[in-house]
Amino acid sequence: MYRRYTGAFILVLFVTLFPMAAAKKSQPPKWIVSDTLEAVYSSEAYISAIGWGMSQEEALVSADAGIGRYFQQSVNSLIVATQNAKNTSGVTASNERELQRQIVITSTAKLFAIQHTNPWYEESSQRYAVCAYIERKEAWKMYEPYLKTKVETFLGLYTNAKNQSDDFLSVILYSKADQYAQSNNLADIIMFGHALYPHGALYYNNVLENISLLPADIQRRATACSIVLICHADCDGLVSAAVSERFEELQFSVVQYETHYCCHILVAENKQELAAGIFYTPSVQITVQKEGDVLYSYSKTVPRTGARNTIVAQQRAYKALVQEIRASFLYWTE
Repeated sequence: MYRRYTGAFILVLFVTLFPMAAAKKSQPPKWIVSDTLEAVYSSEAYISAIGWGMSQEEALVSADAGIGRYFQQSVNSLIVATQNAKNTSGVTASNERELQRQIVITSTAKLFAIQHTNPWYEESSQRYAVCAYIERKEAWKMYEPYLKTKVETFLGLYTNAKNQSDDFLSVILYSKADQYAQSNNLADIIMFGHALYPHGALYYNNVLENISLLPADIQRRATACSIVLICHADCDGLVSAAVSERFEELQFSVVQYETHYCCHILVAENKQELAAGIFYTPSVQITVQKEGDVLYSYSKTVPRTGARNTIVAQQRAYKALVQEIRASFLYWTE
């Protein structure tokens, strides 16, 4: 009788003491190959990726990276599909812009709690496999409020620009809408929404079209505007040149003759002569008028600067003023 049960006893003892060995011989899960992955996590309802590694941790990291690649490839494909509409100048995105897009996609993907299967060990390769997945519809419920807030702000600016009767004010508002869209990577996060849940993101296609049309909208309204500059104080024309550059960036024509639009530039040097030297705390006030009515006003004061030499102190002050104009004049801030 001892001999009869010896084999069975050894097998039970082996499984009890070495459960990992028994687990290694388990059947492969259905998600392990692409043919049956679709049956478990259908591409219509899920985003999924399989990761492999010599340890469970490596497999987990690899699977999460696969989710990131899915979003990157999907967004890039959408960009290629809409390139002609978005890029009227024919200039492709720079390396810096591409890097920024990758950062946006990577950081946005982290908004979701990616779920994972239990690790599976493949004895033949001595590697672990994990499947990472996102349920599209549930993730969209988390993502849409974030997207909707951005879109509503943009549409407010865009609609105001479109409905503005005055060409100058329309260009300024269109420019603000464009600045907002660019600084918030609005096109990218809408395309991310398409990669995440295409059915829900269809609602925002009109916003992508509005973004793509902004350069043409600005050009159309700007061509109707000619602006003459009147600068009441300056140093070697530095301030006038900076203001003129900003107008031309928005495709306004800066002219020398009388026209409907007049830009008045008033500079106050606020000079101080002290024992330590000559100091300036310059300020500038800029107003754009149409037939005497003020359409737009801007004012800035820069920190005090100085030097022992009057000319050097004045040049430093105006240089600081010019830098501020280039950084903030006709720009939109939240």
